[in-house]
Amino acid sequence: MSNKVIELRKVKRARRVKKLGKIVLILAIICASLYFSRIDDVRVVGESRYEDREILEMLDMTEPMNYPQFYMKKYNKTKLLPFIESVEIKQTGLMSAKIVVNTKDVVSLIPFQTQYIALDEQGLVLGYDDDKREGVPVSRGLHIDEAIVGTRLDVDSAIIDAIISIYYGSKKQELKIDEIFFLGGKSDNIHLYFDEVDVFMGDAKNADKKIQIARKVLEKLPSNARGVLDISVDSDNYVFKNTFDIKCYLESTKGYIAVDEDLCVRKISHSKFDGIVVVSDVKVDGIKLGDKLDGKAELLANVDKIRADFKDYELRRIRFKDDKKSGVFIDVGDLAFAYKDMKDVERKNEAARAYLNDENKKKYTRCIEIDELITKYIKNTEKKVD
Repeated sequence: MSNKVIELRKVKRARRVKKLGKIVLILAIICASLYFSRIDDVRVVGESRYEDREILEMLDMTEPMNYPQFYMKKYNKTKLLPFIESVEIKQTGLMSAKIVVNTKDVVSLIPFQTQYIALDEQGLVLGYDDDKREGVPVSRGLHIDEAIVGTRLDVDSAIIDAIISIYYGSKKQELKIDEIFFLGGKSDNIHLYFDEVDVFMGDAKNADKKIQIARKVLEKLPSNARGVLDISVDSDNYVFKNTFDIKCYLESTKGYIAVDEDLCVRKISHSKFDGIVVVSDVKVDGIKLGDKLDGKAELLANVDKIRADFKDYELRRIRFKDDKKSGVFIDVGDLAFAYKDMKDVERKNEAARAYLNDENKKKYTRCIEIDELITKYIKNTEKKVD
């Protein structure tokens, strides 16, 4: 082999070594750049429940990261916070990234002590909320002893299934439900509340169809509609009633507590139906939807007597002094009749009605003592009969 050929090979080898050295140097520079460069601008998008800081702490991304650290965290499996379904980490620039957070759907909130239990699509307890959420129905009428995050709520499984069925049905029909009320805590006595409209659903069988029917009827009602729609049974003609069978309203700091003829609390609202008597100055602490007010049966029986005797008059309010039968004030129109007690109430009601019907009656500018009217009207009537 000639010296010329050997020399040429040496030159080619030297070139290859030099080229390889350049590549190694470039790779070393890149690696060093990756190692010493920092991603320090990380944005969190798509989540409003948790603070950005909480999301970053969950992913251990609170400090600036080099590229190896960033990609380890990007593909690392992390235990997610209860309300989070998934996260996606994306690099958006040389030193920036964003975290896209997807949250779990909350199908309902359930009052528990001073908070609300948040329930997911599988009936699991996600956690607790201090306030109601826009667009999430509140399920009432349930008795809850405890709620452990990450476990299925300890109530009748038929109730959980009903809540989930109603959630999917309302989502499909794009219908916003304010409250789901399990009357008596039963899964076959379900009421859906849409503002001031009570939709009696019965059970949750065929929930999709029932909610579709409800949507079609509700769309035809005026925006200020108040009343009851019964969709519990199949029918070709669903009738909307302008009111439901409310005995009276109990006035409270929470609003008006609607009590039905079975002494059951049907609704608590800041608005009320016209033409239904309000009972005030009655102890209502701790009263909840679905409660049976058997302890107030005697007091409410007196309300029945007054309602019946003043059915043809504008009976507006009955005020019981300190939840007792003594010191009762009955507001009829712009007048107030004062009863010392509820003894012989029919006779007192008769005297009040006689005064209201008297075209030549004395005008009062104050509360009217019923004893004055009994003396004037009832005794005179008795003498005429004699």
